[in-house]
Amino acid sequence: MIYLDNNATTSPAPEVRDAMAPFIGDDYANPSSPYSFARKSSSAIVKAREQVAGLLKAAPEQIIFTSGGTEGNNAVVRAALELKPERPHIVTTMVEHSSVRNCIRHFERKGVRVTWLSVDRKGQVDEAELRKAMDERPALVSIMTANN
Repeated sequence: MIYLDNNATTSPAPEVRDAMAPFIGDDYANPSSPYSFARKSSSAIVKAREQVAGLLKAAPEQIIFTSGGTEGNNAVVRAALELKPERPHIVTTMVEHSSVRNCIRHFERKGVRVTWLSVDRKGQVDEAELRKAMDERPALVSIMTANN
């Protein structure tokens, strides 16, 4: 079999499978729970957060794990609007990933202003159009680097 959708889902590396194996098996406890059975999984998440933060030169509390891309994309859109409530404006394109587009449309229906930038045949944004949209200091600009 030839699998050509690694952009969406990739098989974990053997080291990752090995590191996760205990938490899929015997140590499956909810890491957010206060009971002793959960301490091992909670400690593993703290350690993983510290490791990722070290790689990114960030603080561990800045690292948020999600279940996947859609949840992560939605979290970013929501957080941007919550952090900048005085600027309920998003700039994006119609070629964004559907998880971003659908989340932005949700907020657009709730009154958030959205500037939908056009793209040319190569998927590139018009720089003048982007600069004009940026003059309004949006809470979020979401423009994907490469389209699937």
